[in-house]
Amino acid sequence: MLALRSLARAVVVAAAALATTASPAAAIVGGTDVPGGKYPSTAKVTIISAFGCTGTLIAPQWVLTAGHCGSLTGATGYGVPIAFPPQAFAVTVGGVKANGSDGEKVAVDRATIPTGYLAVDGYDVTLLHLASAAKTTPTPVAGRGYEPLWKPNVLTDVVGFGTTSSGGSAPPILQEVAIPVVTDAACADRYSGFEPMTQICGGYAEGGKDSCQGDSGGPMYSSTADGRRLLVGATSYGNGCARPNTPGVYARVADAPLRDDFLRVNAPEAIADAPAGAVTTPALVYDPATKTTSSGTPVAPPADRSPTATSPPSESGTGAGGGGAGAGGTGAGTGSTGSGSGSSTTGTDSTTGSSQSAASKADGSGSSSPGAATFPAGTPVRLPTATPSSPNAAVRTPSGFRAALAVDRRTRRSTARNRGVRARVRCSSACTVTLRLRVDGPTARRLRLTSRTVGRVSTRTVKSGRTVRRVRFSKALLRRVGSDRRAVLSVVVTVLARGSREASVLSARARMTGA
Repeated sequence: MLALRSLARAVVVAAAALATTASPAAAIVGGTDVPGGKYPSTAKVTIISAFGCTGTLIAPQWVLTAGHCGSLTGATGYGVPIAFPPQAFAVTVGGVKANGSDGEKVAVDRATIPTGYLAVDGYDVTLLHLASAAKTTPTPVAGRGYEPLWKPNVLTDVVGFGTTSSGGSAPPILQEVAIPVVTDAACADRYSGFEPMTQICGGYAEGGKDSCQGDSGGPMYSSTADGRRLLVGATSYGNGCARPNTPGVYARVADAPLRDDFLRVNAPEAIADAPAGAVTTPALVYDPATKTTSSGTPVAPPADRSPTATSPPSESGTGAGGGGAGAGGTGAGTGSTGSGSGSSTTGTDSTTGSSQSAASKADGSGSSSPGAATFPAGTPVRLPTATPSSPNAAVRTPSGFRAALAVDRRTRRSTARNRGVRARVRCSSACTVTLRLRVDGPTARRLRLTSRTVGRVSTRTVKSGRTVRRVRFSKALLRRVGSDRRAVLSVVVTVLARGSREASVLSARARMTGA
C-alpha cells in the first residue's frame, strides 16, 4: 500500500474540525542524527497541531513542503489543490530538535499548491510564504545548468524529522541518510502511477535506507564537487519504508514542470541557475555494481540546455521537423517520408503573437513544429508545442520505441467542460502514459493562475497500440478556465517505454469553440 509520508498526531478534535484525517507520513530509516547547523535550511512543519511534516527554506520568505502536507484533503490520499489557511501551519527552521525548541519560529501568511496537484499522482509540493524573512540561511532549488546533480546514481542527502521505521516512533533529533537517485525506468517498474515529469526516486536495491513517515516535504539535497548544496527533491510517498527494490518517491522540484511552471512563477528568488557554460560536477556518485561511491564526473551543459528534438513520421505518414526551444534555440528534424527544418524561437506565443506569461517564460519554451523532445532519464525537458494547424506529434527514441499523440483540433466548450479534451496516444510497445492539460501563457497570466497545468490524468502501463483518454479540467479551475473564450489548450503527454530509461514528451494544441 502506498503511504504518504506525513506523521499523524493524536489530535482528533483539531482534525475533525477541519473534516480531514491525518495519515501516516515518512521519516528517515537507516540514518544518523544531524549535528546542529549542518542543514540550517531544513524546517519542521506542523499542520493544525495534528500531523507533522518536514520542509526546506528555499528563500528568505519561502518554505517548500509536500502538497499533501498543505492540502486540506491531502492527508486522506485524495488531495485537491486547496490549502489550509496560513494560521494552520507552525513552522520552525534551522533547528535539529523535533520539538522545535532550538529553531527559529516563523509565521506563515500564505500557502500555495500547484493546480495540477492530485496527491500521489504528481505535483506534490506546497509553497509556504512567510510573514517576514527568516534569519536562517536558505538552500535554493537547483536551476538550469545543474541537471547533473540529479542524474541516476548521484548520491543525495535526504533529511527529515520522521520515524526510523514504518509505523515506528520519531526520534528527538533530525535524521539524515545518503541515497542514490534511481532511474525513472526502475521507479516506473515499481510504481504504476509514477509520473517522471514531476517525480523522482531514490534508494538502494537492497533497501535499508529511506525516508519514512514524518519526512513528507523534507529535502533531497545534492551537492557539487566544490561544496554547493542545492535542493533537487522533496519527500512524497513510498511503499513502506526502506524495503528492497522499493525506492522512495520525491517531488522532482529541479525539473521544468515544477521548477519553472510553479516555483519560478511564485518564488523566482528561490531558483539558483548555474552560470552560462558552467561545468557541473556532482560531489559523489554511487556504483550499484560494486556498491561503492566515487567522485562525480564533470558535465558541461548543452549550449541551449534543452533536449534534442526528433521527428519521425506522424500517424498520417508525413514527417515533420522538431522546433527549437528557448530564446535563440534552434532545432531540426527529418521524417522518413517528409522533412522539416527547426526554427528559432524567442519565447513568443505563436497563437496570439504576444509575449507569454512569466510561467511560460520561465522554461523558455516557444512554439515549434510538430515533434517531441527525447531525453535520458533524470534530465530536464522543455516542452515542445505543436502548432494549431498540426495537432499531431510523434517521437522515435534511439532504441526504436515510437509514440504518437493526436487530439481533436477543435473541441466545443461545453464538451471540454463536461467531458474534457480527447487525446489518442499510440505506442509501438508497452508504455506508461501521463497526460496533462495546460493553458497558454497569456491565459495563465490573465486568470492569475499559479500554474499552466489545469488538469491531468495517469494511465497504467498499456500494451502496444492506441489508447484513448479524456483529460478533464481540475474541479478548482473548471469554471474559470472552461468558460474563458480566449484560452488555448495543450495536451501534454509523457510516455515512458516499459523497461526503458528514456521518457518522451509530446504536445498538441486544441481550441475551444462555441458556447
